[in-house]
Amino acid sequence: MEMRNVCKLTRYVPEPEQEFAFLEFEYPAGETLETLLESKGRLSESGAKSVCRDLLSCAVVNCISTPLRFRGLLDASSVFTTTAGTLSSIVPLVGLLSYKGIKACVTRLVESGADALLPPELARAIQRGNRMGVLHPGNASASDTYSVMATVLASMTNTAKQRPAAVLSNEATTKAMSQFANDLLRKALYKDPGFRLNCNEALSHPWLQAER
Repeated sequence: MEMRNVCKLTRYVPEPEQEFAFLEFEYPAGETLETLLESKGRLSESGAKSVCRDLLSCAVVNCISTPLRFRGLLDASSVFTTTAGTLSSIVPLVGLLSYKGIKACVTRLVESGADALLPPELARAIQRGNRMGVLHPGNASASDTYSVMATVLASMTNTAKQRPAAVLSNEATTKAMSQFANDLLRKALYKDPGFRLNCNEALSHPWLQAER
């Protein structure tokens, strides 16, 4: 776990009979994205672009070969930012290691009203009790893209409890964003993961390549 932006795992204690494990991570730097948005209301497009680029990079470069992948589940309370709004560190959600853990995370998001940011395919798999669909989604990178871009859209528009499709159908909201931002968000937030951009494709989009 020596990866940029991802907090180092310092202790692992498995509990195989209970289907879970205790994981301890180093203390994260910065404040949570959730706290930042509560204080500021929203991120500027340039700030959201920076966070988006780093989150996608973590999903593609850092976490893709580890059990601690996003798996389409990203929580703004586990993403830490600097005062300038750039990504400083991420605490991986330990629930991502097991079906039981992911289900618990989804349940918590539903109870808090933040489930609008879940990829539709993850929500369906949990609802149907489809363990393989949760742990090994057919297009895991597309699920990660959805969770990252839904989080980014919410950070730009202060709409964490609204479905991305509803936010993108609001003309006043989309007019306030650049053409490239609109294009990437729409292509990354298709309901059907088969038509959605994966993380590598999203990183190659002109919105994230401009002004590097």
